[in-house]
Amino acid sequence: MQPKFCVRCGSPLRPGTVLCDHCCWNQLHHAAPAGAPPPVGMGVPAGAPVPAATRPGYYPPPPVPVYPPPPAFPPPPVGYQSQPVPLPPQSPWSQSGFRRPPNGQRTVAAVWLGGAFVGVLMCVLPFVLELDMMRVGFGIVFMGGFVALVGLIGAIMYFSRAKTLDQIFSGQNLLVHWNYTPAEWSNYAEADFAIAKNEKVPLFILTASICLVVGGIFLMADPKAGGFVFLVMVGLVALLGLLVVVVPRLRYAKNRQQVGEAFVSTNGVWLNGQFHSWNLLGGRFEEADLVLGPPLMLNITYSFVTRTGRQYESVRVPVPQHEEAAAHWVAGQLNRMSPG
Repeated sequence: MQPKFCVRCGSPLRPGTVLCDHCCWNQLHHAAPAGAPPPVGMGVPAGAPVPAATRPGYYPPPPVPVYPPPPAFPPPPVGYQSQPVPLPPQSPWSQSGFRRPPNGQRTVAAVWLGGAFVGVLMCVLPFVLELDMMRVGFGIVFMGGFVALVGLIGAIMYFSRAKTLDQIFSGQNLLVHWNYTPAEWSNYAEADFAIAKNEKVPLFILTASICLVVGGIFLMADPKAGGFVFLVMVGLVALLGLLVVVVPRLRYAKNRQQVGEAFVSTNGVWLNGQFHSWNLLGGRFEEADLVLGPPLMLNITYSFVTRTGRQYESVRVPVPQHEEAAAHWVAGQLNRMSPG
């Protein structure tokens, strides 16, 4: 049997095949394509490489773009020295026109420390005055020791809060610092008061009901001694009611006196003189979300441990106009610390 050759490249074909193993030409097309190399015996040996441009299905690559060279910048003048670009200051108060708010936590810490000093004086007083220890001396020493211990604990706690507030004012862990126009702050004061005057009412009703029920039980069990307990419970309910009514109005009056500002950091919030911190022992950040207004407010919830369990507290920070994107970013940064 005579071997068959490809009509396109002249390579020998395998028996029973119609496709060339070398150039993949279908032999059913009896004529060689235009530009094909001559077959074997006409100057091209069998199995010689076929130019890629003549293979079937070949698409030429796109031309490489030629870009003009970049413009040449003029050389700097003789004697010119580049100056480093100053970085933005870490503290917002290093710029002119800013006034750093006073750290009221240090004042409170000093008051607690003064109370501890008074307790120490009470412990020393019976020995200095040579009082009868069995009659009054030991009682004064015990009371003085208790006052000194409570004052020392309060001073340590508030000095820690003062340190945290100093760090916030200096820009450490600060997320945002917002100032407000008088109209924005007035709208916030009205909206915050409308929420605050009603948010503690359910808790007050629950606490008052428990106090009155407990006092009533004592009164029915022992009318003489239980009457005193019942009067104490009624006084406690009256005191709690006074706080529920007065505290929101005091805050509202303070907000109406001056236009406030806000500092929000990863450790706490300072809003118009009120400092909320969750980095103390037992404190924990819970969540942050946006409360639609008007005005738009950033609601931050944190908790701390009390004698009766964990207590939750919320602070509402007004969002200035055109700062909605920043408020969403701050809420996202804070929620990364959420335990849930």
